[in-house]
Amino acid sequence: EYMGLFLSVYFFSRMHGALLLAFLLPGGAIAAIVWVGLYEPRDSVLAYRLDPPFGSLTRLASYRTGANVSWIAKHPSLSVAYAVHELDGPGRVSVAAVSPEGGFELKGASVASGGEGPVALLPLAGGRWLAVANYASGTVAVLPVARNGSLGPPAFTHKDAGASGVAPHAHHVVADGMHVFVVDLGLDAVLQWRLD
Repeated sequence: EYMGLFLSVYFFSRMHGALLLAFLLPGGAIAAIVWVGLYEPRDSVLAYRLDPPFGSLTRLASYRTGANVSWIAKHPSLSVAYAVHELDGPGRVSVAAVSPEGGFELKGASVASGGEGPVALLPLAGGRWLAVANYASGTVAVLPVARNGSLGPPAFTHKDAGASGVAPHAHHVVADGMHVFVVDLGLDAVLQWRLD
């Protein structure tokens, strides 16, 4: 088993769509693993090794993952990561087995993201739940996580109502202990919930 340190960065590029980085530091090793999600037509996740002292990246592998991986997050204790697929229509969330060598192999079928256009996700409560921000539909969903890291259908879905004519667009999720904060671009607000 290995210890993880995670950083996700969201970039837009006309050529590559969204780039998403998740750093994984194997115990005692200097190099980190960076996973980059690509949009159509590539529909894959690229794995790189990062040399922190120099900032150089070495490409390790490419993994077919399905359409439009817009965010990747590692489970806090299991050797799995989650990827959201920002699709036209209902979004999906996939589970991948990951390794300190950069492996990113999909496990089983994807599950519904609880809305349209998922753009961010975050493991909650030690990895027992997974929060998903769905930009296009403005919903936030919480999916149950099984002991093996697999996902169930959304147990909770919520959409905040804005002022007349203002549509919500949830686009980021952060947590502080048992509190979940959702940044909503459409409502120009940070919304807070308590995880029960």
